[in-house]
Amino acid sequence: MAYGLANRGAGYLKHARKLLVRSFDWSGKNRSVRRLFLEHALLISEVTTAVELACRAHPKLRFYLEAEMPLPEKSREKQNPFKWSVTLRRGVRVGVVPDRVFAVERESNEKTERVLFCLEADRGTMPVKRSDERASSFAKKLSCYTASADADLPSELFGTKRMRVLTVTNTFDRLTHLREAARGDGLRRGLFLFACADHFKDEIDPVADLLWSTPRGDAPVALFESVI
Repeated sequence: MAYGLANRGAGYLKHARKLLVRSFDWSGKNRSVRRLFLEHALLISEVTTAVELACRAHPKLRFYLEAEMPLPEKSREKQNPFKWSVTLRRGVRVGVVPDRVFAVERESNEKTERVLFCLEADRGTMPVKRSDERASSFAKKLSCYTASADADLPSELFGTKRMRVLTVTNTFDRLTHLREAARGDGLRRGLFLFACADHFKDEIDPVADLLWSTPRGDAPVALFESVI
């Protein structure tokens, strides 16, 4: 069974729990859901839940979803602080909207470190590359994240300099093509990590046990080792 948030539930979360919940017709949105959207949404939830549960099992780690994340005052004033714009080559301004944003915080040697994660759930429907730079593609997404890091936007918008982009896709062949795209010229290859969706169906710890692929083709790394 897949349950959707409706208007009364959204109102409760917003007013009683003081969570960041956008105001629109949630019940109407649920009625318009189609299979492709539902599969995409479930993959996002599957990955996010797995990482959150793994963090709960680590006493030194704390997990933050968007609504709970400590943000600079400038970002708290925005209606959607997890949507931003960045300038690409030739002065083209592009919007960046991750499928999900969360953070993992660790206390070590009396110092608190927080890493921002931008999750991209790839169902294989978007072209990896396009000759038209204005059109949507996975390679364009990578350029947007690279430009965001180059402009130090994670620090400005979210209060942390450390960011990783996690891409979870549905097949190993697709994963191979996405990794190749992340090796493109001018990209910050260290930002990007990749995994297959099937791994999250197993009873593993995605922080410590799940091995994420890197663009460089180095040995796979655990999420814990790669960021903290």
